[in-house]
Amino acid sequence: MNNANQTAMDMTQAAAAAVDPRNVLNQAYTSSARVQGSSTACILSLNKERGALHAVNVGDNGFMVFMDSRGLYKSPPQQRMFNCPYQLGNYVGYERPKATLEFVMEARVGARIVKLGGPKATLGLGVTLPLMEAILGDIIVLGTDRLLDNMFPSKIEDVLVAYRGSSRDCEELASAITNLALFN
Repeated sequence: MNNANQTAMDMTQAAAAAVDPRNVLNQAYTSSARVQGSSTACILSLNKERGALHAVNVGDNGFMVFMDSRGLYKSPPQQRMFNCPYQLGNYVGYERPKATLEFVMEARVGARIVKLGGPKATLGLGVTLPLMEAILGDIIVLGTDRLLDNMFPSKIEDVLVAYRGSSRDCEELASAITNLALFN
């Protein structure tokens, strides 16, 4: 994931357009050709001008979108069976970046619309997912399988309600969610 971070930073400096998570994942994977092992990945990018959230995901980590402290969407895990996620790797049997699921959430002016359908592109795994828009005030929680397997969205909603309107920052909110997952 160090390669993904550097790739995203390079893309940000090179263009004013939003970073494309699929390109980040592909370039990071290519840069890791000699790395042993495997990894899950979840990369999100927010285009502030358009309000569009773009994400790619491989494995059992993922993200949840909350509106007004209520769970609106949870990305599905990509796994062969429970606790056996798809992973990116350089050996036979591991996935390549084409196995990612890509999500695009577009903001619209006016009422929020949730469209049921497929992601922008579903390559390799054939899972259909809903598309929705991201709007100002939404909270997006990224997590590993530890968080997503052990925490129902309703428990995270409880934390969000407790933090709503407080002067505490996002890091404190993230710590509260993390601690709840650790001891759940």
